[in-house]
Amino acid sequence: MKPFLLTFDIEEFDWPAERGRPLSPTAEMDVTEEGTGHVLQLLARHGTLATFFITAAFARARPERVRAIVEAGHEAAVHGLAHSDDYGTMDAAVALERLRESRAVIEAISARPARGVRTPRLRPCAPTVLRDAGFVYDASPHPTWVPGRYNGLTWPRRPWREAGVVRIPISVLPLIRVPVSWIWYRTAGPCAGIIAAGAACLGAPYLHVYFHAWEAVDIRPLGIPRIFALRTGASFLRALDPLLAWASTRMVPMTVGEFVRGLGQ
Repeated sequence: MKPFLLTFDIEEFDWPAERGRPLSPTAEMDVTEEGTGHVLQLLARHGTLATFFITAAFARARPERVRAIVEAGHEAAVHGLAHSDDYGTMDAAVALERLRESRAVIEAISARPARGVRTPRLRPCAPTVLRDAGFVYDASPHPTWVPGRYNGLTWPRRPWREAGVVRIPISVLPLIRVPVSWIWYRTAGPCAGIIAAGAACLGAPYLHVYFHAWEAVDIRPLGIPRIFALRTGASFLRALDPLLAWASTRMVPMTVGEFVRGLGQ
């Protein structure tokens, strides 16, 4: 059976700010903290392990949630210093400093090594910078095209090593490269989403999907367009439930760190 790599991004909920309706810094953290609690309860019911990529900003604001994640047996990894960071466009020395700081924050609060990183909004970062910041793996590559975000259509669907860092691409459908994670899974619904997830395993050594903890909160009242807020809150948790049940019988749930260790890293 192939590994099931379930991952969640834990970050400031800054989507309303992108749309001109910013929340207060406290409210941004509140949304993600609430969603994280719901996600942890769902994972506990299924006995499923996950990897949480956490911004240092959230960890500093809500350290008790970070500790709850690792106490439940999950992996705490790094999602950057702040969710607004773009490590591909900023000066390499600045990116390195901010990534080193973010890793130190997550390790200090979780009391665990932080071996992995996922960059905010999956924006590319030079693997040499990630290596020098002390990361073993990068779970950012998404081999698809998202207008205005990134174009990874030429990236492989299997892990590869680059500049001493193991790149762990997020799963997409073969050939047509359609994503099977977060908003795409929510839009398709659990039945079609699970079929797509199974198809994404073809020609790949695992299923690697990602979501956001704030998706477990109903974000419709917060200025988010309807299409992006579809099936958030309780609907999101109900949609995830059959995915976890399906994966538990057909795959081997594990953290990304465990998978990378299996590669000898």
